[in-house]
Amino acid sequence: MQTFRRYMSYIMTAFLCICMLPSAEVRAAEGRQSQTIDIPVEITAEGVEPSVPETYVVRLTSQTESAPMPDGAAGDTAELSIQGTGEGAFSFTYSRTGVFLYKIAQNAGAKTNCEYDRTVYDLYVYVTRNADNGLDINAYMEKGVDEGKPEKAEFHNVYSGSAEYSASVKKVVDVKSGTAPKDSVFTFRMTPESASYPMPEAADASGGNTSVSADPSTGALTLNVKGAGEYDFGQICFDASCCGNTYVYTIDEVDKGEDGYTYDANTYKLTIKPVPSEDGMSLEVFITDESGEVSEMVFTNTYDGKKTPDADEPDKPGKPGKPSQPGNSGDKEKTGKSTKTGDENNLLLWGLAGGASLIAIIALVLARRKKDGRQ
Repeated sequence: MQTFRRYMSYIMTAFLCICMLPSAEVRAAEGRQSQTIDIPVEITAEGVEPSVPETYVVRLTSQTESAPMPDGAAGDTAELSIQGTGEGAFSFTYSRTGVFLYKIAQNAGAKTNCEYDRTVYDLYVYVTRNADNGLDINAYMEKGVDEGKPEKAEFHNVYSGSAEYSASVKKVVDVKSGTAPKDSVFTFRMTPESASYPMPEAADASGGNTSVSADPSTGALTLNVKGAGEYDFGQICFDASCCGNTYVYTIDEVDKGEDGYTYDANTYKLTIKPVPSEDGMSLEVFITDESGEVSEMVFTNTYDGKKTPDADEPDKPGKPGKPSQPGNSGDKEKTGKSTKTGDENNLLLWGLAGGASLIAIIALVLARRKKDGRQ
């Protein structure tokens, strides 16, 4: 009897082990199963991006206690770095079921000329078991209440950037003789290759005495200045839309034909290239003329007083006792002497002709008397 009971005990133990075997296999399988997902992140930008691409940092923070985190996470926070604009991803591995909530946001960068996207995404991850004892993961993001469910966390950063250039000219007067008028007005012209180019908004000068006008059809700007000195067409402002383009202007002086002056016929070419820089935007500026690259635009006019009659000098009085000939008062020289004309030659001819006629008449009378005496 005892032997029978001992055999039955062995049979029941074996039976229980056989019944429990599938559950053990299931638990072992469950312990081995895991599922990995990637949550994509993209950085975009507009405006004048830095010449050295900025490193953007996106932060993921768990809102559920003990939620699975990406590799390299520190506690409930993980960071993703993206060099320049482009894409990256947070990678998660799940080995258990549950509902997990995260928030995704971008850290503010260090560039003062950038408006960093401050959007915050809510990430929901649902991990369930399927009919095959595997794991199913359903993850989605929300961007605000009415913004739908985006496929990726996208951050759009906007860079502002502008740079200004002062287009200036220097007027030099080289006096060869006499005294150059102090109120001489010189005119300079700035002409863009295209009327759509940025142009100075207002002119300025170190000593004032300037005026400016624009030709809307060509975009040319005319600057009138008084006397020698340094003068400014004004500030040309280049914004973010100008970055990467090249702008070319020609600057010359208008020959106004003022007495005594020989005008500078030189023409300068001003080339400006707005380019990205570490702090936003900078300008590459080149000034050239027919001799090559120069550092400034200088126009030198030569003044020679000998070329100009002195209109302000009064007429000198004429010598007394020598009145001018009637009818010729407008032809006097500044010395007061009457201007000689061809009338004196005519009088001499008439005098000679009259004398010859008188001699002929006397000869004729004498010849007649002689004849009458013979008879």
